[in-house]
Amino acid sequence: MIREVSLQDLMSGHGAEIMKILSLLLHPVRLSALIVSMFEVCKILLDHIKVSHTKFLQGKQM
Repeated sequence: MIREVSLQDLMSGHGAEIMKILSLLLHPVRLSALIVSMFEVCKILLDHIKVSHTKFLQGKQM
């Protein structure tokens, strides 16, 4: 059940931990590093797909 979370709820109990984690995630340096690593992973996947697709097409033509 989703309910509206007030700022006080966030600051008490587990909310404080969540906010700490969020602030770490939203830290600009870490965020940019995360984006770069995600981009690298996507590039590797795309290259892999291209290679597989090319091999598949070459196999079809034979």
